[in-house]
Amino acid sequence: MKLLQSWIWICLLSSGLAHAETLSAGTAPWRPFAFYDEQHQLQGIAVDIARELAQRTQNQLQLELYPAKRLNQLFDTGQLDINIADSPQWNPQPTPTSIRFTRRYMEIREYLYFARDHGIKAQRVDELKDLDIGLILGYAYPKLEPLFVSGQLRKHEYADEETLLKLLQRHRLDAIVMDDVLFNHLVQLNPQRAHHYQQGLKLSTAPVALKLHSSDDQLTQQLDAALLQMEQEQVIDQIIQRYIGPDSTAGSR
Repeated sequence: MKLLQSWIWICLLSSGLAHAETLSAGTAPWRPFAFYDEQHQLQGIAVDIARELAQRTQNQLQLELYPAKRLNQLFDTGQLDINIADSPQWNPQPTPTSIRFTRRYMEIREYLYFARDHGIKAQRVDELKDLDIGLILGYAYPKLEPLFVSGQLRKHEYADEETLLKLLQRHRLDAIVMDDVLFNHLVQLNPQRAHHYQQGLKLSTAPVALKLHSSDDQLTQQLDAALLQMEQEQVIDQIIQRYIGPDSTAGSR
């Protein structure tokens, strides 16, 4: 059965080689998935996966980062072919028939993080009371929003994750919200951080995939075939480990 499945995917990949095209792709800035380094070179987990997919399907890739609102506008108006880092859970439910998602290439889990010496035990979000919670500006967390509205928790938004960590360590925030992939990326950049913070209550789990238009069914199948091949060859795991380290299980499917 596995041999038959692999043969089907190889046929799907091969069928696309004669129809190679230039694809307009993008996503919002999101470390470590898509960001500019100090040399203003575009890199990240999603960026590396998208480039590998383009190479395997023999397509050209024009890749840019956009603010979230602009990104959605470009995709909705057909000016963008692919969002390289999206999830069905971050889109209207049920998923509109006008869009397609590839198979997931990883999974992220969002947690509350606390200072190591100031942890708060809770099994449910409604047990959290009278806390100052730090978020990245523009991000929304459905489980927390009712508590922010009621005043049970206080929301503080900041532009970057470094500020969140500093304020948490100084006890100016009681907790911050961050996905496990980003947290492990920041720990890899500065291993001392592992001693300053602790992971708390999990808020959500979401698969991460590429989002395309429904008119691109053939391309979606080709990308799925390439993703499966990359998964079997452990190429995806190798890409993820470059950004979060070889010992972390963050992002595992």
